[in-house]
Amino acid sequence: MIPASIMLRLLALVGMLCLCSTEPLLRNKRSWIIDSFDIVEEHPGPFPYELGQINLDRNYLVEFILKGHGVDEEPKGVLSIDSKTGVIHVHRKVDYEQFSILRLTFQAKNKSNSAIDTQLGMEVNILDINDNPPVFQRKLYNVTIDEAAKQGEFVVGVLAIDKDAPGTPNSTIDYKITSVTPSGNNVEFYIEPRGSLSFKGCLDYELANKYTITIEAKDRGKGVKLSSTATIIINLQDGNNHAPIITGQTPLDYEKQTKHKFTIFAENKKPFFSCEVKERFGDRLWTVVSNPQNPSSRNITITVEDSNDPPFFLDPAKKAVVEENGAIGAFVDKVKAVDPDTGRPHKLE
Repeated sequence: MIPASIMLRLLALVGMLCLCSTEPLLRNKRSWIIDSFDIVEEHPGPFPYELGQINLDRNYLVEFILKGHGVDEEPKGVLSIDSKTGVIHVHRKVDYEQFSILRLTFQAKNKSNSAIDTQLGMEVNILDINDNPPVFQRKLYNVTIDEAAKQGEFVVGVLAIDKDAPGTPNSTIDYKITSVTPSGNNVEFYIEPRGSLSFKGCLDYELANKYTITIEAKDRGKGVKLSSTATIIINLQDGNNHAPIITGQTPLDYEKQTKHKFTIFAENKKPFFSCEVKERFGDRLWTVVSNPQNPSSRNITITVEDSNDPPFFLDPAKKAVVEENGAIGAFVDKVKAVDPDTGRPHKLE
């Protein structure tokens, strides 16, 4: 890249400035600044290359001198000027993120008496290239939200910073969700332009108690767009969206007690909620139905039915004495059995 030389003609200032004067210029500061030069950041060379030329119309010899940033101040060794021709050369690369502008002083010295003939300010702008990807402040975001959170609520905010020139496409960042694990039909996460993450639909702890989301930040650099990613882990806190169910079963003994009085109580300490997706939209929140359930009570009648339990002997083992050679059908002894269903003795057959 060889910029066109910049011609500075001081003859236009005749009457305003004594060309042989050694006094410093006292005009408005802006009046004595040479038009700025531009250097593309990370210019590949080859070096040195010509940046431009400063010409003064004089009828005597002058020596050109350049001082300031890029010459004898950091970043040193970037620029030089030919003392006879006024041609400025660039000798190495410059990083915009370290030096966005180089401010220098140009002097023209009368060679006959070494007096400073002209002293002007000079600026060299470093033109930013897209050499920095956006960087997230954190690579991992870990948050916990309630299962009962409503769609559209703020979940977490991410922020990425690009070191390229502010206000340019190189530093303008777009956020995008690249993956969500696990995926589902009842919930959809989305991210706002400023990095705020929210969701549409309904969260369900029983379906997924944790989500892992990958967020991409990409700049708008011309040609090559640079990007980086961060991970968001969302942990769900179980909410009260399931009514209590009585699962225990205990048999009742009719023989021990024919009448029973029960108090059955089921309680959830947190308010009950429910959420159901009815309609999905791409550009706005979905239609969901929430049905909070109020506490209620019911009267329950329990009927205990008697089962036919077998009778049992009052004496499970009993001794009897009979005479030898006794008659058939002679009386031996008497036993008693009780029916547990009635509690009364029964005759045996």
